[in-house]
Amino acid sequence: MMTDNHVYSDLAIPPGEYLEEVLSELGMTKQELASRMNRPAVKLNAIYKAKSHYRGYSVAA
Repeated sequence: MMTDNHVYSDLAIPPGEYLEEVLSELGMTKQELASRMNRPAVKLNAIYKAKSHYRGYSVAA
């Protein structure tokens, strides 16, 4: 008999912390991400420092 086990977490992770973890795994710097997104690093720093919430349009606009 095969069981299908899924683990779901309700732990909230700050977006900046998650981004830093992903960037680390990719071997990419914050500056490189900003450059690839064609956005000023200042806009992304607000997310990294948890001073701004990602709303989809705030970083892309």
